[in-house]
Amino acid sequence: MANNYRRRKVKENPERQIVLGLVVSSDYFRIAFPLLQSDLIETPYIRNVVKWAIRYWEKFQKSPGIQIEDIFKKEVKAGSVDEDEAVLIEELLFSLSDEYERAEQFNVQYLVDQTESYLETKNIEAKTKRIKTLLERGELSAAQHEMLDYKQIS
Repeated sequence: MANNYRRRKVKENPERQIVLGLVVSSDYFRIAFPLLQSDLIETPYIRNVVKWAIRYWEKFQKSPGIQIEDIFKKEVKAGSVDEDEAVLIEELLFSLSDEYERAEQFNVQYLVDQTESYLETKNIEAKTKRIKTLLERGELSAAQHEMLDYKQIS
């Protein structure tokens, strides 16, 4: 009997994993919080959820958990989220809801390592882009200063 299964590679979005960690794990949040720079999160709707989680953390010193849905509804009601973005956020939160229950099995250190690597990569990419832009404008001195001013995330 022939096996008709096809293998396909599942690509997990690192930004989604970061949001998952922030929403479900206070242990992850505590370690990752100093690393977080929301401008390094490229996906706008994920960046918004990260900002909401950070605000919640700053007020309560814990991950928002299921309350992230209430925060989302409040932001939609306030008009701070457009309709297209609201649909994307709603889908993201729905996909995360299954994982709320498995939070105890969450490998915090693994995700912290992945987060550091991802954010450092984005940090270097952003720095490289700024340097390239300065060079294209002929601002050699500013580009050199930008190179020397590099700060590692972790």
